[in-house]
Amino acid sequence: MHDFRHPVLLLHTLGASGETWAEVIGADQGRFSAPDLPGHGTRRDEVFDTSEAVATCLETGPRFHVAGSGLGAYVALELLRAAPEQVASLVLAGFPAAGGPDRVTTTAKLLDEQGVEGFATSYMEATLYMGAGRRRETALEGEAALRLGAAQPDAALLLGAAQPDAALHEDGPAPTSSREVFARAFRAMRPEGLLSALAAALSWRLPEARIPTAVLRGEHDVRVDEEAARSLAAALGADYVTLPLAGHVAYVDDPRGFREVLDAFHRATEAQEEH
Repeated sequence: MHDFRHPVLLLHTLGASGETWAEVIGADQGRFSAPDLPGHGTRRDEVFDTSEAVATCLETGPRFHVAGSGLGAYVALELLRAAPEQVASLVLAGFPAAGGPDRVTTTAKLLDEQGVEGFATSYMEATLYMGAGRRRETALEGEAALRLGAAQPDAALLLGAAQPDAALHEDGPAPTSSREVFARAFRAMRPEGLLSALAAALSWRLPEARIPTAVLRGEHDVRVDEEAARSLAAALGADYVTLPLAGHVAYVDDPRGFREVLDAFHRATEAQEEH
């Protein structure tokens, strides 16, 4: 068994929380940390602030690997810009963010019309990957459950109990899945936190520093197309990885596959450090 040298910092996507990484971490609590970013999870009363997010990340230790999805990928790049000597490697997933000020304006309008809960429902229905043939069916099931006032409305937001990665867990799916945690975190957000985080992620820039990096894209990502992800990888001199059973939020769609990518990449990176 490989004895990893550096800890791993996991940075969640927009609308999520650190807890959504639980299925990636599994029982390996000592190696991974997954904080809530400003405006999210236990910090949902804050607005998103990049400097505060970076300060939180720097508490991880003197040197560490970083994996970020969506908003978390943006923070990972800012962390590299602020403290390149502390970042051993990067894995960037569900990135780059596309759009500009118009996207923030459009999102603000949708939040005003639908409320955070309605926006979260439509976002997750359109974004999470459910496997072939499941998207339309489970979206309708979710709408029906919400109309009927089901006792556990989060189940609708999971877009169906049949998850493509569920069979991959030897002991069965976790009692509380990452999808359910994601749904709860998203629905609990304040509009100010969501909009400030979105605006920040859309302002991303390439850092000057170059370190071992992998750009990961879920094959079924409806928000970041393959050309954009490959272009980012080329600009960073990064490896390019595709997860076939995942969409935009690959670490939630296929946590086991995501973990396998992390472990292999970190083994290779740390082996290079030894030579």
